[in-house]
Amino acid sequence: MSGHLLKSLALTAALAAGGLATYAAEGPAPLPKTEADWKNYFKELARNKEAHSLFLLGSYYAAGHPELGKGRPDPAEAFRYYLKAAEMNHAEAQYRVGYSYEKKLGVRAANLEVAHKWYLKAANQEVPAAQLRVGEMFFIGEGVMRDYPQAFHYLSKAAERGLPDAQRLLGDCYKVGMGTLRNDVKALTWYTIAARQENEKAMSNRKNIMTLMRFDEIEAAEKAAREFRPKP
Repeated sequence: MSGHLLKSLALTAALAAGGLATYAAEGPAPLPKTEADWKNYFKELARNKEAHSLFLLGSYYAAGHPELGKGRPDPAEAFRYYLKAAEMNHAEAQYRVGYSYEKKLGVRAANLEVAHKWYLKAANQEVPAAQLRVGEMFFIGEGVMRDYPQAFHYLSKAAERGLPDAQRLLGDCYKVGMGTLRNDVKALTWYTIAARQENEKAMSNRKNIMTLMRFDEIEAAEKAAREFRPKP
């Protein structure tokens, strides 16, 4: 189990027991160990009504925890808890609701318009994956009217957070002037950053654009790529 998940579980257990003040004063609570402990833990999550607790419960249903429900992934129950958390403004839950509507997970039918609405809520709360997906949807007109300036805005956010697909698409925007002014140096910069994360399309685009650029432009782009650091 990842360290991040362990911290999330500990925080949730503390919230269930008495809130953030308890967590701050007493430190992280121990994780469940036995089958009975896990079942009680899940009951506590359901009773707690905290957005993060509901989100975690949805995540367990999505993963199919052996001590929960039927012991196998249950997209419908996962969606039910994700939606409750999303309506309480939990950013990651909003992303999961959008994903559920896009991929028809736990919902009756896929709905890209509704998916975009939830992705947008999560993107505006700085969820990088949501920013990428919103940017893509604006870029190609999927579930929403095509809007290159909006695509550029959200792809820029996701690219700055280190997502290679966003970095490659941002390079495309600069290459042809979609949503921004054309700028080959910035296009090559973002292609190079994405290529260093093994993004194959970025590698190809980088090679192609370099044949059209002067040496000093290539040098400037390479320098900017070396200096890039993703935002936390």
